[in-house]
This record gives sequence, C-alpha cells and structure tokens, in this order.
Amino acid sequence: MRIPFWALPLALPLLSGAAFAAEGTATAPPQGDPTAGKELAQQGHPDKSAVMPCQSCHGAQGQGNPQAGFPRLAGLSAGYMVAQLKDFGSGDRGNHPTMTRIAKALSEQEMWDVSAYYAGQEVELSSAGEVSEELQQTGKRLALRGRAGDAVPACAACHGPEGRGLPPQFPRIGGQHSAYLEKQLNDFAEGNRANDASAMMRDIAGKLSAEDMEAVAAYFRRAGDGQGGD
Repeated sequence: MRIPFWALPLALPLLSGAAFAAEGTATAPPQGDPTAGKELAQQGHPDKSAVMPCQSCHGAQGQGNPQAGFPRLAGLSAGYMVAQLKDFGSGDRGNHPTMTRIAKALSEQEMWDVSAYYAGQEVELSSAGEVSEELQQTGKRLALRGRAGDAVPACAACHGPEGRGLPPQFPRIGGQHSAYLEKQLNDFAEGNRANDASAMMRDIAGKLSAEDMEAVAAYFRRAGDGQGGD
C-alpha cells in the first residue's frame, strides 16, 4: 500500500514506531569498527584491487568533492551508508559504476567498518556561496511546504526542515553539496536511480523542474550551515 504524499507527515511517526518495534525483535546489525574503517578509507584493501582508498574521492574525513560530484559522507548514519553500499553491490542502485565495483568487493563487515568511520567524522562546512533571493525562496517553499497543486510533498516531511533526516531510511541532506543533490534528483527523475522505497523519490523528482531541483538543493546545502531559513 502506498501512502498519499499529503499523509506523509502523519504517517512517518507511525512508520518510525513500527521500525523501532521491529528492531527490538530483529537481530541487531553488525557493529562497525571505525579503526578498521579508517584503514579502508585511507589505504583501501591490500588484497582487493577494486577497493581503492575511499579518501581518493570522498576525502580522509569524508568532506567529499563538490567540483567532482563526490558527496559528503561525514555525519551520515552508518545504517544508511551500509544500505547504499549493498544497493550498489546488488545493482539496485546503478547510477555509479565505480561504486558498484567497490561495493561488490566489500564484505558486509567491511561495509559497516568504513561506514562507522565516516559516520563519526565531523561535518565541516565551507561557505555556501551566494544564492539569488528568488531561488532561495523557491527552495525554502518546496523544502518546507511542498507544492500541493502538483502533489509534491514538503521535503521536510522526511528529511526535516534542516535536512537532518530520519536515519537509516531518510538520509541527512542538510549541508550536502548542492551539485550532488541536484544530480540525485535528476537521476531519480530519469529513472537512473531506482533504489527508493515505493518509488517515492522518483515520483517527487519527476514533478520538479530543473529550476526546482537547483532551488531545493541550494536550500538544503545552506540549511546545513544555518543559512537555509535566511
């Protein structure tokens, strides 16, 4: 059963409660070892050539590379990162061939290790740069209120007004590089990324214009350093 977009803010607390109840009866996930994860992040795997040092693209502290389109990993939940690595490895998330090769070579424990390392890194934000007033207001409106006429829900319903997310299901996007956020929205809209539950993000992104995507990405990039509500 799919939940109507307008009902998301009401449904999420119920879904979260169900998730917590399920966690109480399910087997606990493996515990990541940040020390082992640091070695993978900074040195790669000596016996697996496909596993290059994560810092080559994401940085030693997980700050990413906005110019190259590599996302910030610092501060993301370990559970969310492991889920994405598994999706890369299985092909469910097929929008990055390099990550697919790496993820296929990692054991589940190694996924938890490197995710635990990056989850523990501090988010260090650089200046968000100038954004036009019109773009800023469009992004704020979509983020906080959505657009009822097009059945576009508020991004804040799942990701929060400052983009802190609801891990592991909904990732932190506040402070994420805007170019990366735009690319993910485009990939969802075009079907190049399809690992979203119930096609939720594909439905939403498909109703956004290029300007909408730029605006909401700029909003959440600025929300991470406290500028989103300006």
